[in-house]
Amino acid sequence: MRLRTPTCPSCTTPLVLTTTGDLDAWSCTMLHGMAVTLNEAHGQLQNDEISQIWKSTRETSGGTRPCPICALKMSSVEVAIDDDEAAEGEAGDKPAIGTAWLDVCEPCQLFWFDTGELAQFPMDLPDAEPTAQELASVATVTEQFGAAYVEAVNARDAGDFTERVYRVVAQHPGALRTLSSIGRLGRD
Repeated sequence: MRLRTPTCPSCTTPLVLTTTGDLDAWSCTMLHGMAVTLNEAHGQLQNDEISQIWKSTRETSGGTRPCPICALKMSSVEVAIDDDEAAEGEAGDKPAIGTAWLDVCEPCQLFWFDTGELAQFPMDLPDAEPTAQELASVATVTEQFGAAYVEAVNARDAGDFTERVYRVVAQHPGALRTLSSIGRLGRD
């Protein structure tokens, strides 16, 4: 199977993989825009906008532009943009400062940004450092999981050893007589 080269949904020019800072994207050499994977978007866009994009994508019947990767029609969604990471309607949610249209291919998990669209979105805010209580909770879960995992592995290994011994004995009837006579040593 041969993968097709991603192409611009506007002009069908082959896209070029580019890196700008910490963003890897497939860019149109004719400057029509760029394709960004969902994984890359998480490092660039705020989580509430990404959630809104996916929700809108699932509610939209489709668009007219082909996906740069699979060539299926991308969904065209309008996204409200704000400068917080709070989900719509939750505490800390600020009013929208604007909207932007975006093309999305859900199967490829790909966003298409026309030239200048990415700049409309506020950059992802850094996550808060975990509290001492959160770190303690993670340590407790890790310790409990680790102990349970070691116990399960030891039980599996013991069962595997017992199963191997059983198979050897079952294949050699003389081995069972030998083991029985060894087991009786010192009892007579």
